[in-house]
Amino acid sequence: MKKLYTLAGAALLSTTISAQSSFFDDFESYTVGQYIGAVSPAWTTWSGTTGGTEDTQVNNTMNNTTGGSNSVRYSSTSATGGPQDCVLPFGGQYNTGTFNYAMDMFVTPSQGAYFNFQANTTVGQVWAMEAYMPQTGDLILSNTNGQLLTSTYPLNQWFTIEFNINLNSNVWELRINNALIGSFPNTINQIASVDIFPVNASYSGNNNSEFYVDNVSYSYTPYTLPVLNAAVTQIGGVNPGLATQVKNPVVTVRNLGTTAITSFNLALNYNSGTINLPVTSVNVASLATYTVTMAPVTLAAGSMPLSVTVSNVNGNASDGDPSDDVKTITLNPVVPVPNKIVVGEEGTGTWCPWCVRGTVYMDYMENNYDGFWAGIAVHNGDPMADSLYDIELAPLIGFAYPNMLVDRDPNNIDPSAVEAAFMSQIVVPINATISNTAQYNATTRVLDVTITYNFTAAATSAWKVICVITEDAVTGIGATYSQANAYAGGANGPMGGFENLPSPVPYTQMVYDHVARFISPSFQGGTGFPATVSPGYTQSFNYSFTLDPSWNVNDMHIIGMLVDPSGVINNASYTTANEAMIGVAEPAPAGPLVNIFPNPT
Repeated sequence: MKKLYTLAGAALLSTTISAQSSFFDDFESYTVGQYIGAVSPAWTTWSGTTGGTEDTQVNNTMNNTTGGSNSVRYSSTSATGGPQDCVLPFGGQYNTGTFNYAMDMFVTPSQGAYFNFQANTTVGQVWAMEAYMPQTGDLILSNTNGQLLTSTYPLNQWFTIEFNINLNSNVWELRINNALIGSFPNTINQIASVDIFPVNASYSGNNNSEFYVDNVSYSYTPYTLPVLNAAVTQIGGVNPGLATQVKNPVVTVRNLGTTAITSFNLALNYNSGTINLPVTSVNVASLATYTVTMAPVTLAAGSMPLSVTVSNVNGNASDGDPSDDVKTITLNPVVPVPNKIVVGEEGTGTWCPWCVRGTVYMDYMENNYDGFWAGIAVHNGDPMADSLYDIELAPLIGFAYPNMLVDRDPNNIDPSAVEAAFMSQIVVPINATISNTAQYNATTRVLDVTITYNFTAAATSAWKVICVITEDAVTGIGATYSQANAYAGGANGPMGGFENLPSPVPYTQMVYDHVARFISPSFQGGTGFPATVSPGYTQSFNYSFTLDPSWNVNDMHIIGMLVDPSGVINNASYTTANEAMIGVAEPAPAGPLVNIFPNPT
């Protein structure tokens, strides 16, 4: 069964196949109506059962073979895809050498397409790459660690999609109609089969999938390992990113020789600076990898190369293959608008088996974009639900969980697409900077919050304000705090460790973060600005919240929002309650003080 969304990394087996192999199928040798898995020894299905609904039949409606008439058709109207699910094994599990895969495709107008590369000979363990092709013409390549490349594909015409993969240097190259679209390092640098599966639910897909495939081919050329060879195969931890962010590059060195590696040197060059790091007392076996976290670098605006060179392998001046000693990537970090914070509002619930995907991506954004991102988990149908928040958000996410809004852009998204949505919003200009102050009375459990708006651009009385309180580290007792888990047992691929947990995940093992506790004065927001707001104008809004005895103020965040007249969030503030209580005093407001009180707890 094809899984739809993944994030967590996976370990790769080090298996190589020494024999050169190739394959081509234009489907012309088959009879129209035959199931390809049943008549061809090369093709099979996800389950291994051929000749049924998982298989696909040869047809002559469309084809792209000169003098031919046949192709194969895939179609589905299900949000979960299928039931067709055809697999072409590549004759082995490859992680060295070079590999080429190509096929012709025709995507029916207003329909989408999808296929993926499996990393292991046993399908369903590791997705090396997924190709999403929604009806919009967008092409998104991703794997369990995020997006790899985005582009477009030709609409309403046949085209050839091709991958040239150097598994030694970890360079995956995409071509369409023989034109180079781009290349990328793959965090899962291994390939064993292609899985062709009709589904169109992600990246604004309309759940309708129909496409034709013709002229499928692959070829593999093995690599002979030298005696001593270290290769830089991956540079992670820095891309994508934001200018001014400080990040630690994570470098993967692979032993592509037959002799164990015990020491080496790394030299990282970026933005006219060099970081040198000697690595000693290691034991990297043949075909194994070793990961090194380098000293931090500050991402700079503009397109610049970042390169890493491995040298002095086991004390030798050179190794057996210098072609893989240097890895270079290009960094062009997004330049965020100063003082901009993007808000993500996710619908979730303990009853929802797919919502663990939202948990993983919300944590990913918090960990990678702290200071630029405010995540809010709006619960539905469980003890953590805030009814005021939930009833307003639900229709905007299509009553589909764990869909989410990013800065209340009207196009709701799956959490797997949140990083791209964040990057689009972080560059949108703001009209005000926002700051929080607070006081807390431990006896009455009343949290008083002041949100101050310092305008840098004009606004009007149609602009609105919102205050949200969230809580981290939330736990509870009983089955209603246990989390349903569609990824249990790895049935739908890896997902941040949830694949190793049961379904439901017992409440004793669940800790919930970003939980929405209050939204005030309403989801739409409150008014109070004058008819004309000029740059330099400052105004504060006060809120008062009585905390439930089971809630911990030390785990709470305060989020202030400024909403433009269209309903889109223009900017936000994001601090812990403790930071707001010990923060620097705000300047005296230039405008009137407006008090807005939330509904009672």
